[in-house]
Formats: sequence, C-alpha cells, structure tokens
Amino acid sequence: MKEKNSLEELSIKDAKERLVELKELKTLLNIKEEVKKEDASFPIGKNFYVATVTHHYVGVLKEVTDKEFVLSRAVWTADDGRFHKFMRGEIDSNVEFEPFPADLDVFVGRGALIVACEWNGDIPNEAK
Repeated sequence: MKEKNSLEELSIKDAKERLVELKELKTLLNIKEEVKKEDASFPIGKNFYVATVTHHYVGVLKEVTDKEFVLSRAVWTADDGRFHKFMRGEIDSNVEFEPFPADLDVFVGRGALIVACEWNGDIPNEAK
C-alpha cells in the first residue's frame, strides 16, 4: 500500500485503520488519556454538591475529567444540617461552611466520590 503523505490524501478507510492502530498502540503501552467531559449528568457551570468518603463540598462545577471533578468557588461543608433542607438550598442555623480562597480551584478525586449532584443553594463566600 502506498504511504499517504497528508491528511487530504487519506481515504476514510485508511483513517479508520490508522485510528484502530493508534488505539491498539495506546492499549499496548497502557496510555490512558484524561478526557474532559461534559454531559447531561454533570453540566458544567452549575452548582454542585459533592460528597467523598471523608468530606462534603459545594461549588461551581468547572470541569470533569476521568479522574477528577474540578470545583470553583468551592466550600467545605463541615455540617449540612437537615440534609433534605440543605439539598433544597435551605441553609438553617446548624449548617457550617469553610470556603476555599475564591481564586483557588479544588480538584476532587472521582475515586473518592460517594455522591455528586446539582445543588440548589447559593454558594456562600464566608465561613459560617
């Protein structure tokens, strides 16, 4: 087979064959790409509640990768209060927050996730 020198010269069949070869090579070399994702399950730009095995956070979902949730304006929630009220965005007197610095993105490992869902509250910017 004659070698194709440019993308314009590739047929669809040749391109598909090269893609299969590339995928096989990545598998052999154990190369895993970290792909940024956005889908209906994790809409970027929405307020999210994220529970891990040790902590709970709220923040604006900035990015989702294969390994991490990235939150901006993130807040650690020390105490959620009554959970059903908290998830509706109602902040009662028992709720305690500790915000991260406003300009700091927080990377939450997906391997530690227990729950991640949209949150209806306003992201607080002060400790409470």
